[in-house]
Amino acid sequence: RFHNNKIKIRLNKVPLFIDQTFKLGFFCDEVLIICNSDNYETVLNEFERIKSYIRYYNREVKIRIPRIKIIKDYDRFTENNTKSIGPIAGICTGLMEAENPYCIVQAFDMPFTSCNLFKLLIEKNVSGSSDIVIIKTHHGIEALCALYSKSCLKILLKNIEDKVYKIIDILPCLRVQWILEKDLRKYVVDYLNFFNINTITDN
Repeated sequence: RFHNNKIKIRLNKVPLFIDQTFKLGFFCDEVLIICNSDNYETVLNEFERIKSYIRYYNREVKIRIPRIKIIKDYDRFTENNTKSIGPIAGICTGLMEAENPYCIVQAFDMPFTSCNLFKLLIEKNVSGSSDIVIIKTHHGIEALCALYSKSCLKILLKNIEDKVYKIIDILPCLRVQWILEKDLRKYVVDYLNFFNINTITDN
């Protein structure tokens, strides 16, 4: 999700959304970037130069560029086609456009998510029996760093129709696989993974 000036965030000269794409490339054969109309051209231009950013990484690590789709939020997921309804719109758009049955949903403003975390999300659903794999700690539920199935779409779309936009409200209707603090410790995932950039001073 891209809002305001967050699109300009960089990590060691690399746009944050490019850095996250490289991380996801170790696990995903397709990465969907969901953005609003204001940021679409900027995102598109940066991805046209994505190969130039590989030089900023350790040469011993083989960077894999997955298939990338840059998608604008659907107009249908706005109130009166003007007001954003929040992250639920991006999740629905991504799930509808995805070719695979499961998607890792990753908020744009979480710069320190690790490969260990993505590995945990995937391995928790090795049986393929969950609708959603989601993290719950004493800090709360991480709805914007989770594994979603296309089977979530029905309840997500119904909630949008009913003007219920809080993502965690879908959980009682789904088969949920919880990731708890003991799981995070096992995979060496610390709480910095869930840090959000919310102000200029956070950058």
